[in-house]
Amino acid sequence: MAERHRGQGVEFIFGTTVTGARSGSVRLSNDAEIAADLVLVGIGVAPSSGLAQRIKLPTMGGIAVDACGRTAAPDIFCAGDAALQWSRCHGRAIRIETWANAQNQAISVAANMISEVKEYNDAPWFWTDQYDLNIQVAGDMCDSEQIVRGDPSSAKFSIVTMRGSEVVGALSVNAAKDMAMLRRIIAADSRPPRTDLESPSYDLRTALK
Repeated sequence: MAERHRGQGVEFIFGTTVTGARSGSVRLSNDAEIAADLVLVGIGVAPSSGLAQRIKLPTMGGIAVDACGRTAAPDIFCAGDAALQWSRCHGRAIRIETWANAQNQAISVAANMISEVKEYNDAPWFWTDQYDLNIQVAGDMCDSEQIVRGDPSSAKFSIVTMRGSEVVGALSVNAAKDMAMLRRIIAADSRPPRTDLESPSYDLRTALK
Protein backbone atom coordinates (compact mmCIF):
# COMPACT_ATOMS: atom_id res chain seq x y z
CA MET A 1 0.00 0.00 0.00
CA ALA A 2 2.81 2.38 0.85
CA GLU A 3 4.45 1.71 -2.52
CA ARG A 4 1.18 2.32 -4.37
CA HIS A 5 0.64 5.63 -2.55
CA ARG A 6 4.23 6.74 -3.14
CA GLY A 7 3.73 6.02 -6.82
CA GLN A 8 0.89 8.56 -6.73
CA GLY A 9 3.09 11.23 -5.16
CA VAL A 10 2.21 10.67 -1.49
CA GLU A 11 5.02 11.16 1.03
CA PHE A 12 4.99 9.34 4.37
CA ILE A 13 6.74 10.71 7.46
CA PHE A 14 6.90 8.22 10.31
CA GLY A 15 8.14 8.51 13.89
CA THR A 16 7.32 12.18 14.28
CA THR A 17 4.45 14.35 15.47
CA VAL A 18 3.03 17.76 14.71
CA THR A 19 4.15 20.38 17.21
CA GLY A 20 2.65 23.49 15.68
CA ALA A 21 1.10 25.13 12.66
CA ARG A 22 0.80 28.50 11.02
CA SER A 23 -0.83 29.73 7.84
CA GLY A 24 0.42 27.55 4.99
CA SER A 25 2.72 25.22 6.96
CA VAL A 26 3.04 22.66 9.75
CA ARG A 27 6.04 22.20 12.06
CA LEU A 28 7.11 18.69 13.08
CA SER A 29 8.87 17.36 16.16
CA ASN A 30 12.02 16.74 14.10
CA ASP A 31 12.14 20.53 13.47
CA ALA A 32 11.08 20.13 9.84
CA GLU A 33 8.49 22.50 8.45
CA ILE A 34 6.29 21.37 5.58
CA ALA A 35 3.84 23.26 3.41
CA ALA A 36 0.20 22.50 4.18
CA ASP A 37 -3.00 24.11 2.95
CA LEU A 38 -5.20 21.48 4.62
CA VAL A 39 -4.66 19.40 7.77
CA LEU A 40 -6.71 16.26 8.42
CA VAL A 41 -6.49 14.92 11.98
CA GLY A 42 -7.56 11.33 12.78
CA ILE A 43 -7.67 10.70 16.54
CA GLY A 44 -10.20 7.86 16.86
CA VAL A 45 -13.32 7.74 19.01
CA ALA A 46 -14.41 6.40 22.38
CA PRO A 47 -17.83 4.87 23.10
CA SER A 48 -20.32 7.14 24.81
CA SER A 49 -21.15 5.19 27.96
CA GLY A 50 -22.55 7.93 30.22
CA LEU A 51 -26.16 6.72 29.96
CA ALA A 52 -25.12 3.10 30.54
CA GLN A 53 -23.17 4.09 33.66
CA ARG A 54 -26.13 6.04 35.04
CA ILE A 55 -28.32 2.95 34.85
CA LYS A 56 -25.45 0.80 36.16
CA LEU A 57 -24.80 -1.31 33.08
CA PRO A 58 -21.35 -2.93 32.78
CA THR A 59 -19.09 -0.73 30.62
CA MET A 60 -15.77 -2.44 29.97
CA GLY A 61 -14.64 -0.39 26.98
CA GLY A 62 -18.13 -0.68 25.56
CA ILE A 63 -21.63 -1.79 26.53
CA ALA A 64 -21.64 -5.58 26.91
CA VAL A 65 -24.33 -7.42 24.92
CA ASP A 66 -25.18 -11.02 24.11
CA ALA A 67 -25.78 -12.42 20.62
CA CYS A 68 -29.29 -10.96 20.67
CA GLY A 69 -28.09 -7.48 21.62
CA ARG A 70 -29.39 -7.68 25.19
CA THR A 71 -27.49 -5.84 27.89
CA ALA A 72 -27.27 -6.93 31.54
CA ALA A 73 -30.52 -5.05 32.26
CA PRO A 74 -33.91 -6.52 31.30
CA ASP A 75 -35.46 -5.02 28.17
CA ILE A 76 -32.45 -2.82 27.37
CA PHE A 77 -30.63 -3.48 24.11
CA CYS A 78 -27.58 -1.99 22.42
CA ALA A 79 -26.29 -2.16 18.85
CA GLY A 80 -23.60 -0.48 16.79
CA ASP A 81 -20.20 1.00 17.60
CA ALA A 82 -20.72 1.11 21.38
CA ALA A 83 -21.79 -2.56 21.67
CA LEU A 84 -19.18 -4.88 23.16
CA GLN A 85 -20.05 -8.16 21.46
CA TRP A 86 -18.50 -11.62 21.34
CA SER A 87 -16.40 -12.35 18.25
CA ARG A 88 -15.67 -16.02 17.60
CA CYS A 89 -12.93 -15.00 15.16
CA HIS A 90 -11.09 -13.03 17.84
CA GLY A 91 -11.95 -15.33 20.73
CA ARG A 92 -13.01 -12.38 22.86
CA ALA A 93 -15.54 -9.57 23.12
CA ILE A 94 -14.78 -6.53 20.95
CA ARG A 95 -16.42 -3.39 19.63
CA ILE A 96 -16.88 -3.53 15.84
CA GLU A 97 -16.79 -0.03 14.37
CA THR A 98 -17.92 -0.60 10.78
CA TRP A 99 -21.01 0.50 8.89
CA ALA A 100 -21.81 -3.14 8.04
CA ASN A 101 -21.96 -4.06 11.73
CA ALA A 102 -23.95 -0.95 12.64
CA GLN A 103 -26.51 -1.83 9.96
CA ASN A 104 -26.73 -5.61 10.30
CA GLN A 105 -26.53 -5.84 14.08
CA ALA A 106 -29.24 -3.19 14.35
CA ILE A 107 -31.53 -5.23 12.07
CA SER A 108 -31.02 -8.30 14.29
CA VAL A 109 -31.46 -6.37 17.55
CA ALA A 110 -34.64 -4.69 16.30
CA ALA A 111 -36.10 -8.13 15.63
CA ASN A 112 -35.19 -9.26 19.14
CA MET A 113 -36.80 -6.18 20.64
CA ILE A 114 -40.14 -7.34 19.22
CA SER A 115 -39.55 -10.95 20.35
CA GLU A 116 -38.43 -12.35 17.01
CA VAL A 117 -35.34 -14.16 18.30
CA LYS A 118 -32.49 -13.61 15.87
CA GLU A 119 -28.90 -14.05 17.00
CA TYR A 120 -26.21 -11.91 15.36
CA ASN A 121 -22.81 -13.55 14.94
CA ASP A 122 -21.48 -12.06 11.68
CA ALA A 123 -17.72 -11.89 11.38
CA PRO A 124 -16.39 -8.30 11.28
CA TRP A 125 -16.02 -7.08 7.68
CA PHE A 126 -14.92 -3.82 6.05
CA TRP A 127 -13.49 -2.63 2.75
CA THR A 128 -11.66 0.28 1.14
CA ASP A 129 -10.80 1.35 -2.40
CA GLN A 130 -7.26 2.73 -2.76
CA TYR A 131 -6.61 3.87 -6.35
CA ASP A 132 -7.11 0.68 -8.41
CA LEU A 133 -7.00 -1.63 -5.38
CA ASN A 134 -10.15 -2.96 -3.73
CA ILE A 135 -9.16 -4.23 -0.28
CA GLN A 136 -11.53 -6.21 1.93
CA VAL A 137 -10.93 -7.64 5.40
CA ALA A 138 -13.06 -10.13 7.33
CA GLY A 139 -12.60 -11.62 10.78
CA ASP A 140 -9.29 -11.49 12.64
CA MET A 141 -6.01 -10.95 10.75
CA CYS A 142 -3.75 -10.79 13.83
CA ASP A 143 -1.95 -13.43 15.89
CA SER A 144 -2.87 -16.23 13.47
CA GLU A 145 -1.11 -18.30 10.80
CA GLN A 146 -1.39 -16.70 7.37
CA ILE A 147 -1.85 -18.49 4.04
CA VAL A 148 -1.37 -16.58 0.78
CA ARG A 149 -3.56 -17.47 -2.20
CA GLY A 150 -2.18 -16.05 -5.43
CA ASP A 151 0.74 -13.74 -6.17
CA PRO A 152 0.87 -10.48 -4.16
CA SER A 153 3.02 -8.87 -6.87
CA SER A 154 0.11 -9.27 -9.31
CA ALA A 155 -2.14 -6.97 -7.23
CA LYS A 156 -4.76 -9.74 -7.09
CA PHE A 157 -4.50 -12.15 -4.19
CA SER A 158 -5.99 -13.23 -0.88
CA ILE A 159 -4.62 -14.01 2.56
CA VAL A 160 -6.41 -16.48 4.82
CA THR A 161 -5.68 -16.63 8.54
CA MET A 162 -6.06 -19.86 10.49
CA ARG A 163 -5.96 -20.67 14.19
CA GLY A 164 -5.30 -24.37 14.24
CA SER A 165 -7.80 -25.85 11.76
CA GLU A 166 -10.21 -22.91 12.08
CA VAL A 167 -10.44 -20.17 9.44
CA VAL A 168 -10.70 -16.96 11.49
CA GLY A 169 -9.92 -14.21 9.00
CA ALA A 170 -9.30 -13.19 5.40
CA LEU A 171 -7.94 -10.29 3.40
CA SER A 172 -8.46 -9.86 -0.34
CA VAL A 173 -6.93 -7.47 -2.84
CA ASN A 174 -8.92 -7.19 -6.09
CA ALA A 175 -10.33 -10.65 -5.33
CA ALA A 176 -13.94 -9.95 -4.39
CA LYS A 177 -15.15 -13.42 -5.40
CA ASP A 178 -12.62 -15.00 -3.04
CA MET A 179 -13.76 -12.74 -0.22
CA ALA A 180 -17.44 -13.51 -0.80
CA MET A 181 -16.72 -17.21 -0.30
CA LEU A 182 -14.24 -16.72 2.54
CA ARG A 183 -16.80 -14.71 4.51
CA ARG A 184 -19.21 -17.62 4.17
CA ILE A 185 -16.53 -20.10 5.20
CA ILE A 186 -15.77 -18.06 8.33
CA ALA A 187 -19.46 -17.74 9.18
CA ALA A 188 -20.06 -21.46 8.73
CA ASP A 189 -16.99 -22.38 10.80
CA SER A 190 -15.97 -24.56 7.87
CA ARG A 191 -12.50 -26.09 8.19
CA PRO A 192 -11.02 -26.87 4.76
CA PRO A 193 -7.53 -28.43 4.67
CA ARG A 194 -4.67 -25.97 4.66
CA THR A 195 -3.23 -27.54 1.50
CA ASP A 196 -6.46 -26.76 -0.34
CA LEU A 197 -6.53 -23.14 0.81
CA GLU A 198 -2.94 -22.63 -0.35
CA SER A 199 -3.88 -23.47 -3.94
CA PRO A 200 -5.35 -20.57 -5.99
CA SER A 201 -7.03 -23.17 -8.19
CA TYR A 202 -8.98 -24.62 -5.25
CA ASP A 203 -12.68 -23.80 -5.59
CA LEU A 204 -13.61 -22.26 -2.25
CA ARG A 205 -17.23 -23.29 -2.79
CA THR A 206 -16.11 -26.86 -2.13
CA ALA A 207 -15.44 -25.95 1.50
CA LEU A 208 -19.12 -25.25 2.04
CA LYS A 209 -20.44 -28.55 0.68
